[in-house]
Amino acid sequence: MMYEQMGGQVFYIGKPHNKAYAMAMSQFEKYTCISPLEVLMVGDTPETDIRGARLFGMPSALVTQTGIMADRIARSGLETALKTLIPSDFPEYFIERFIDDI
Repeated sequence: MMYEQMGGQVFYIGKPHNKAYAMAMSQFEKYTCISPLEVLMVGDTPETDIRGARLFGMPSALVTQTGIMADRIARSGLETALKTLIPSDFPEYFIERFIDDI
């Protein structure tokens, strides 16, 4: 951050930055999926997965029984964990898990 504030050129990669979502969309476009509205981002971390999808204009689903969000819910309870989410980190959908353990 200091380097950027001093005028240095910085490249951000990964979620929640748009470049990560743009790269994913370029892959979906190969299969005629041309709009972020046609893709559902499923993730377990509000600050990266959900925020990035929202900033890119893509709907999102937050996984609540596995991963990072599950840990937060286990520590503080569902209601408290959800109250801590800022609007940009709040998904359109909630799902308990993406797939059952094999």
